[in-house]
Amino acid sequence: MVGAADILHHMEILDADGEFVGLVTGVTGAEIDLAEGHEVGDESNRIPLAWVDYTWDHKCKLKLTRDECQNRWRELARRGETD
Repeated sequence: MVGAADILHHMEILDADGEFVGLVTGVTGAEIDLAEGHEVGDESNRIPLAWVDYTWDHKCKLKLTRDECQNRWRELARRGETD
């Protein structure tokens, strides 16, 4: 599992398909903070560390596609587990 120490400032985040999602501004608890304007859809500007598959060469690869991220954020919002 990827930990907070593995996530670096300005690291590129890519979805499971290799598409650009955003840039890291930091880590808060167990969530990666995305740079403003890099929200996926209208959902969140944070990505749970649990969604990260691996990191390499100043990049962070997610286990999920962009659509899967949006669907999970909606579900978390319905349950009141995200901002």
